[in-house]
Amino acid sequence: MSALAGLVALFLPLLSTLGYELSLLTALVASLGAGHLAALSPGRARDSESPFPGATRPVLVMFLRGLPASLALLAPPLVFTLLRGLRVPQCNMAEGLAFYALVPLPAVLAAQAAGLFIGLLMPGRRSASVLWFLAWAASLALAVREFHDTPAVFAYGPFFGYFPGVLYDEMVAVGRGLMLYRLVTFVQIAAALTLAEWLVDPSSLKLLARFPSLRLKALAAPLLLAATVVALHIAAPALGLAATREGLERLLSRRVTMGRLDLFFPPATRPETVKALADDAAFDLQRVESFLEAPGDRRYAVFFFADAREKAAAMGAAGTNVAKPWRGEAYVTVDETPHPVLRHELAHAVSARWGRGPFMLPGRANGWLPDPGLLEGLAVAAGGPKGDLTVHQWAAAMNRLGLLPRAEKLFGLGFLDLPASTAYTAAGSFCLWVRDTHGARALVDAYSGKGWSAATGEALPALARKWEAFLGSVRLEDPDLAAARHRFDRPAIIRAACVHEVARLEAEATALAAHGDYRAALAVRERACARSGDGLAARLTVFNAAVVAGDLGKARAVAKRVVSDKAADPVSRDEVAEVLADLDLAAAAGSRADAIYLDLAARAPSDDERRRLEVKARLASMPVAIRTGFTGILFRAPGRPPLPEPLAMLRIAQAARTAPDDPILAYVLARAHFRLGDFDGAVRGIYEAEGLGLSQTAASIWNEARRLRAEALFSLGRYGEAEAAFARLASDASLRDGARALAADWVERCRFQASHKTP
Repeated sequence: MSALAGLVALFLPLLSTLGYELSLLTALVASLGAGHLAALSPGRARDSESPFPGATRPVLVMFLRGLPASLALLAPPLVFTLLRGLRVPQCNMAEGLAFYALVPLPAVLAAQAAGLFIGLLMPGRRSASVLWFLAWAASLALAVREFHDTPAVFAYGPFFGYFPGVLYDEMVAVGRGLMLYRLVTFVQIAAALTLAEWLVDPSSLKLLARFPSLRLKALAAPLLLAATVVALHIAAPALGLAATREGLERLLSRRVTMGRLDLFFPPATRPETVKALADDAAFDLQRVESFLEAPGDRRYAVFFFADAREKAAAMGAAGTNVAKPWRGEAYVTVDETPHPVLRHELAHAVSARWGRGPFMLPGRANGWLPDPGLLEGLAVAAGGPKGDLTVHQWAAAMNRLGLLPRAEKLFGLGFLDLPASTAYTAAGSFCLWVRDTHGARALVDAYSGKGWSAATGEALPALARKWEAFLGSVRLEDPDLAAARHRFDRPAIIRAACVHEVARLEAEATALAAHGDYRAALAVRERACARSGDGLAARLTVFNAAVVAGDLGKARAVAKRVVSDKAADPVSRDEVAEVLADLDLAAAAGSRADAIYLDLAARAPSDDERRRLEVKARLASMPVAIRTGFTGILFRAPGRPPLPEPLAMLRIAQAARTAPDDPILAYVLARAHFRLGDFDGAVRGIYEAEGLGLSQTAASIWNEARRLRAEALFSLGRYGEAEAAFARLASDASLRDGARALAADWVERCRFQASHKTP
C-alpha cells in the first residue's frame, strides 16, 4: 500500500514533489500499516517459547524491535519522489523534509505505540487487528467531529498530523501549530508506552493479567504523563491547536446585533466600518433569503477578522473566507463595502436548511459524499452580480472557448479536479439558470437530495444541453473572450506543481517590497517563477517586480518573452504593452503613448480597465508638468512603487489646480476624495466635473463618475437620491449587462437601507 501510494503520487503534480500533500498521504497509509504490525507483534511474541528472556521492560523492547519495519513504510514514497527529483527539481527540499519529519514520521511512531498497546490488551492477533483498524478510523472520526463541533477548519490528529481544512488555500507551510502538536504527540507516545509498561504482565505479555504494582515509583511516570496529556488537551484552544465559539467571541469582542444576525468585530474596528458592514450583512441576508425563497426564521453569526493572519491563527483558512453551514456561521476578513464575499458565505449558511446529514450539505449518502458543485454553485448564484459581466456571460465565454466543464463533472467530486474560478463560475451559472427557468423550489429540492430529475422533471444531461443552448444565445463582445481565457485557462490546484512553495515565495517577496527592498523582492519573485515552471502569470509578476526595482533591462527582456510567447493570451500581452508605454512616457520617449493607451482601451477586458486607459490617454496628451504629477499613481516609472493614497491625492489636487477647467482632472480628484472616504467632496467634485463637460468625454469615464456619485450619496445616507441615480444606471441600455444588474442590486440596497435606518 505504501509503494502504491508513492506511485500514484507521481502522477499528480501536487503530490509528486516532497511537500505537505505527499507527507499527509504517506502519514495516513504508513500509520495504518505501522499500527497493524505493532498490534500483531504481541501475539507473535506469545507464540514463541521465550519472547524476552530477562527483559525488564518488555513493552519498550517490543516497541524498539518493531521500529525498523514501521519506519520502512515511510521509504517507498520518499524514495520515489527523491528519484523523480533527479529529473525534476524539488520545490523546497528543506521544507519537504521538515514536513516528512513532522507529519508521517511521528504518525508512524504514534501508530506503533497505539497498536502495541492494543496488541497487549487483546487476547489474539485477529481481535487486535480489528480493534486497531477501528481505533485508527475512530481517530479520524474524532478529527471530523472536532471540525463539526467547533469553528476551526483545521484539524490535528496523531495519525495524520495536520489538515488545513480548505482545499483552495495555497499557503500551507510548516508552522508553529504543527511543531507544537508534534510535541504533544510525543507526550502521548510516552504516556501510552509507560502506561502499558506499568500494566503488562511480562510472563504472558498481556495487560491487566495481574493487578499492577502500586509502588509510587512505578506509578509516578504514567500518572504524570497522563496528566500532561489531559492538560494539553484542555489547553488546546489557548495553544492554537483548537478553536471554540467562545474564544472567537473573546477575540472579536465588538458585538453588533442586526435582526437575526450576530456580528463580531475586532475591538479596534472603526465605528463607521462596523456600521457599514453590519448594514451590508443585513441586506445580504435579506437578498439571499429572497433569492432562495427561504423563511426568515433562523439566526446566523458572522465573524469579521482584522486580516488573514488573525483568521488563520484563530480558526484557520488564511487566504480563504469560509462558512460552516451546519453552524450557521461565516468567517470573513474586514473589507470594503459591499463586502466582496459576505453574501456568498451567508448563502452557504442559509442553504443549510435544505442540506443533509450532520454537515447539512448536498450530496449522496445523506450528505456524507458531498456535491461541491451544487454547494458552491448555489452560493455563487445567490451571491449577486459582480462586475461588467454576469455569471452567464462568463460561462458563455468559457463555452465558446471550449473551457466549459461538463455538467456531469461539475456536480460530483470531479468538481475538485477543476480550477476554482472555472468550477465556481460554471456551477453558479447552471444553478442560476435552473432557478430562473424552474424556480427556487426546484433548486433547493435538488440541493436537498431529491436529484435533478425529481426537482426539475429532467435528468442532468438534458438540463445541461438546454443550459448550454441558453449560453449560446448570451450576448458577448470580443474582449469578453480574451478576458475569459485570461481568467479561466489555468490548471486546477491539484494539477499545479509547487503551489505552496510559490505562494510562500510570493508572500516573502511582498514582505520585502513592503519594507522597500525591491531588488531582493525581484530576486525572490524570479525564484517563484522558476518553481512555478516559468508560467505566464509568474513571468508577469517578475516583469512588474523588475519595473518597481528599476531593472529595466530585465523588465524589457521578460516583456519580450511574454509578447513573443504564442501561448500568451491577449490580455497578458496588453498588460505588458501598457507598462512599456508608461516607461517610455517616463523617459520622455512616449510621444505616441496616448495613441497606445487608446488602442489598448478599445480592446480592454472590462469597463474599469477601459476607463483607466482612457484617463491615461487624456493625461498623456497634457503638458509634462501635469502628467508627471501622476507618476506613481496612474503611470508606472522604473524604481518607483505606487504612491500611498494620501500622497497620491495631494499630487492629484496639485495637478487639478493647474488646469481647473479640465473635466478629467476634476473627475480624478473627485474619485480620490471618494477613495479616502470624503463622500461629500466626491459628490461636489463629480457635479463640478459634469459642469465642465465630463459627460461629453469617454463613456466609460462618465459612467464610472455616475456610479461613484450614486455610491457616495448612499454613504451619506441620501438614500432617495442614491436610488434614483442607480435606477438610471440600471435602465441605461448602453451599459454592460453586469453593470446594469449591479446597479439594480444597489437600487434594492437603497430601498432596504431607507426602510431599516439605524442610528
